[in-house]
Amino acid sequence: MDDHAPAPPASLALLDAGRHPVAARLDWNLRHRCAVGPQAPVAVALSGGADSTAACALMAAIAARDGGPALAGAIHVHHHLRESADADAACAQQTAALLGIPFVQRDVTVDPAGNVMAHAREARYVALAEAARALGAVAVLTAHHGDDQVESMLMQALRGDRPLHPATSWRRPIGDGIVAIRPLLDVSRAELRECAFALALQWSEDPTNGDPGRQRARLRMEVLPALHAMFPHGSTHGASFVHLVQDWASLAREHMQRMVGAGPLWDRRLLAQTSPDLLAWWLGHCGGSTVPVSTMHAIVRAIRDDTESPRQWNGWRLDGRTLSYSQPD
Repeated sequence: MDDHAPAPPASLALLDAGRHPVAARLDWNLRHRCAVGPQAPVAVALSGGADSTAACALMAAIAARDGGPALAGAIHVHHHLRESADADAACAQQTAALLGIPFVQRDVTVDPAGNVMAHAREARYVALAEAARALGAVAVLTAHHGDDQVESMLMQALRGDRPLHPATSWRRPIGDGIVAIRPLLDVSRAELRECAFALALQWSEDPTNGDPGRQRARLRMEVLPALHAMFPHGSTHGASFVHLVQDWASLAREHMQRMVGAGPLWDRRLLAQTSPDLLAWWLGHCGGSTVPVSTMHAIVRAIRDDTESPRQWNGWRLDGRTLSYSQPD
């Protein structure tokens, strides 16, 4: 837990948080981008880090206003993956107590095999949805911000993930009747950290954020500072670009649904009439997995050649006049 100034009383913390410039943007985004109505009960995912701690204080201040959404409480998911995880939980509980809001902790067991971070993320959202229902909330606010968007966009592009496949959006379902909302996507990491300092909040630092052995941490430590030096408003502009891409993707999905259908069986002739890049994205989207761009373009090239013999690629089969997909075992 970081040593900052003594925590202010709850009433003073809420007053100061409500006056912070980020609060107005959060309030507007909740209403207009996340579709959160007046008095709608919202829970906050509170990891104990600076971003979610600032988000929780800002949300509490907005909820205290007349006509604002209701704050159902804070949820901490304990993954038991790091030695400092207990300190994170304690810090999160302290923040909730400071703000005078209900606090719920959910402990999860993460499969250590394979992609541990992906398993942890899946378990976290299941736990968040279950805890939100217990609190009577209809939405869970997470503190994803503009820098997260830029990092995800760069990693997807450089890894060769499917194009037009943004990692985060303003609002998405995570369980029966529960949605995750991300109203801070046009706010930078630096702005949230400044907010946490200005409000004299206490938070816990995740040591993995400074681990150069992790791709995202290395990108954050070595690449983004250089980009920020060249483009001071790059986080905001980059996040806006990702949101625009999401809108384009939505329009592209509607267009492709009408033109060629969602499968799992397609007319090869119709596919061959479609732009190669758009087709590669659409087929990857229909396949429901992060198929490498190189594989999808190999399929697109095969669709356009004159070969009639059957060919297969990990669940995909091109056979004469049709292309089909079945989920691999």
